[in-house]
Amino acid sequence: MRATTTTDHQPGAIWASLRVAPDVALGDLRAAPPGEARRSAVVARMREATAAGAAAALDRLGGALAPTGATALLAEQLWLDGSATVRVDLPTGAGDDAARGVRELLERSGARILDGDDLPPGGVGPMARPAVGHGFVGTRPAAAGATGAQWFSGVLGFDGAHAAGLTGEGVRLAVVDSGVDPAHPGLAAALGRGRTIDPFPGAPISSGHGTFVAGIVAGATTGLAPGVDLTSSRTYGASFGDHRGEDLPSRYAQRVNGVRALQEALAPADGARGADILVTSWGILDAPGEPAPDYDAAMATIAAAGAVVVAAAGNDGGRGDGGGTLAVPAQLADVLAVGGVDRHAAWHPGASVGPSPRTTRTKPDLAAPVVEIRSTALGGGETDTTGQSGDGFAGTSAAAPIAASLVALLTQAVHDRGSASPDVDEVVRVLPLLTHDVDTPGPDPRTGFGVVDATRLDAAADAIVAARAAR
Repeated sequence: MRATTTTDHQPGAIWASLRVAPDVALGDLRAAPPGEARRSAVVARMREATAAGAAAALDRLGGALAPTGATALLAEQLWLDGSATVRVDLPTGAGDDAARGVRELLERSGARILDGDDLPPGGVGPMARPAVGHGFVGTRPAAAGATGAQWFSGVLGFDGAHAAGLTGEGVRLAVVDSGVDPAHPGLAAALGRGRTIDPFPGAPISSGHGTFVAGIVAGATTGLAPGVDLTSSRTYGASFGDHRGEDLPSRYAQRVNGVRALQEALAPADGARGADILVTSWGILDAPGEPAPDYDAAMATIAAAGAVVVAAAGNDGGRGDGGGTLAVPAQLADVLAVGGVDRHAAWHPGASVGPSPRTTRTKPDLAAPVVEIRSTALGGGETDTTGQSGDGFAGTSAAAPIAASLVALLTQAVHDRGSASPDVDEVVRVLPLLTHDVDTPGPDPRTGFGVVDATRLDAAADAIVAARAAR
């Protein structure tokens, strides 16, 4: 069957996702020096492999569907994880039995059936403002209004870093989430330097989660890295289908939406420069402590490209048997997983813990405050979790952007030394300089290397640059 492409929604169509380019080798590129050349090479290799795999998969699927009279059309290629979304149109007059048979055939071929209502109505269509030019920053002016953004900003070193001119200026950071309020005055400057990627045009943002996460990083009065170029990459439309729930087609569609949002943040379809740092203040866990492999390939591609994913550990607390409760992608070695502490820098019992079933590295990697957090609110103004859930528990959804802000300040410091943005492997190596130990000595499965600490950013940046020079 000749491959046909579509982005339209067809009444009665069956939507499905196929892995068409599994296990693309990227190790040689991941070992290359960080920079735009490395990112471009990773993206090109994944695009080529996915395009070839999608064409072959459509031909096989067309042959299998021929006896049913159904037709498969390519709707989308998600090169980030080597997958493709297809729309299968049933023949005129086909009944429920015919549709059931096609679904079973698709599932036997390894496809996942998707709920088409949870997918974008017109394919991937980023509504993006052009990104401003980026370059290494020669001077570091202090950011007005940044000092004292949060109760912990002084003790964890953010105020001192801001005073020294480290605000995240020139760093591209993406909040991959429910969408960020584009009209919020506290986020206007950061979004104006970045872009908004929204494949659900016209669908109102139904959750304030993304706006809350964005404000912790880039809010004018609440942000810990207010100088970043902020990207909002939206993961779902007006109604949120549970990506952890029992409705498998809806759950799988939400995961397709998540991969798309990550892909657009890393390498936008319009050719604009992608994010240095991606924040995922969400996670999936099909069963407590059991692997959910949905994002493995996507996170490996992002790491190979040289970007850093900062992921929330989850809010499932600890287990009596000592097992881990980390969500995905926090379980994975290719991301920084962020656990949670209270006002006294002690592990918060609501925060998920390691070990991870996916890596021998101690997880989470570090921890950040999860109580009494101020940030921007959907519709304007600010929200404050003080008084909520007893101790104002905001969850590790707040911890992840705090840690991402630390990585943004580090990235600016590396830029100031004339070097490219650090990758996740380099950040992991300098975590002892970016944290202070608060639990058992050394990395532990509740707080990792310790609580975020912005007092030694220059030392960490020097270590990264020195290690590159020694290669």
